[in-house]
Amino acid sequence: MIIPSYAILSAGNFWDLQKQLEQYTGIVSTLVGYTGGQTPNPTYQQIAEGSSDHVEAVKITYNQNLLSYEQILDIFFLIHNPYQLLPMSCHNTKLVKPTIFYLDETQRQIATTKRQQLQQQSQQQILTQIRPSNIFYPAASYHQHYTIKPGQTSCCLTSEC
Repeated sequence: MIIPSYAILSAGNFWDLQKQLEQYTGIVSTLVGYTGGQTPNPTYQQIAEGSSDHVEAVKITYNQNLLSYEQILDIFFLIHNPYQLLPMSCHNTKLVKPTIFYLDETQRQIATTKRQQLQQQSQQQILTQIRPSNIFYPAASYHQHYTIKPGQTSCCLTSEC
């Protein structure tokens, strides 16, 4: 039986993060979208231009019988560089910190502990932020699983973008 749990993570371009996350057993589904800001119903164009206060993010549904939240964070720290700023989108030069958006106090505590453990193992400052989740706005359907669509790369090159 699948017991779904959720996580929201941001590491720059949401398509690359989505593609990497979906390779792991226990990830049930992913949804790309925007979060972290106050602008209601942001569009991809606003994000790409840097005119929104949101960042690209991935909402993950995972089976807690197969993966714990801590394991989700282990995967996240494995697939992104926590020591560098990342481009918010492939269309602008605004740099953002990778971010863990926690959904409850338990997730906040796990994320804080995980980041502290990693920081103790490194001389470099970990830039990955831990922030409370607010509204997650799913991106338009043509952005979902974008990199697996024929002819697409990690940057949206269609006229809709």
